[in-house]
Amino acid sequence: MFNSYGYKWSDIKLVGAEEAAKYSITVLMKLANDPKIYAVENGAKKWITSPAEFNAKGYKWNAILEVNAAELAVYPESALAASGAVAGKINTELEFGMRSEQVRLLQEFLSKDKSVYPESKITGYFGPATKAAVKRLQAKYGIKQVGRVGPVTMVKLSELMK
Repeated sequence: MFNSYGYKWSDIKLVGAEEAAKYSITVLMKLANDPKIYAVENGAKKWITSPAEFNAKGYKWNAILEVNAAELAVYPESALAASGAVAGKINTELEFGMRSEQVRLLQEFLSKDKSVYPESKITGYFGPATKAAVKRLQAKYGIKQVGRVGPVTMVKLSELMK
């Protein structure tokens, strides 16, 4: 795949985990003559079904990569998309250092309250800003401020996200 785009292995630069964490983990892809746009995250693709969904996730239209069919076919449908799971519910515990669609969903929810998450970074990475936001949310609702989404915080989020 790499070679099909004319890239050279000698052009690859190794970076550490800290540097890599600065970059978004979601890649937007589409085929040349197909209007469908996919978000590729954690090795799987999910079709973005509407411009409203695209904009709500904070994606940038100029960040869409046009790829060939062979490259798009490498990525399976995400479990979330394939299962038909309802988007909008945190259904797993989340903590510092994690990368996932669940973290992205958490960030989208937290970003609606600027007093809780003024940074409003929606990256899918649970870093320092997300940890601080979770602590502020926990303080706001009288939950022990541990900075991770455990069972008690999940229940509160479930109530708030209805």
